Amino acid sequence: MRVKSILIGTGGGRAPEAPRRVKVWVNRVDGIEFDEVEAVVPDQEWELLEGDAGGRGATEYPVRMSRFGNVSSVTMFFVRTFRWCELGRS
Repeated sequence: MRVKSILIGTGGGRAPEAPRRVKVWVNRVDGIEFDEVEAVVPDQEWELLEGDAGGRGATEYPVRMSRFGNVSSVTMFFVRTFRWCELGRS
């Protein structure tokens, strides 16, 4: 299937526990392990928006069409929270 965008809801508003970034890999048959997420380059990565989009608490993120043209699986890893970053951690 071809994916044009990904819709991500972070709970709406400015919740401090909402994720800050997401890393996405496509067509990884065995998925990805937690200890691999920093070493394996994602197919796409986004800085997530804090705000509430359209009153639904979700935002649409367009994808790189060259990477998402023939997709059989999507693996997503949500990184850090806004509260984590406010405490001085990156």
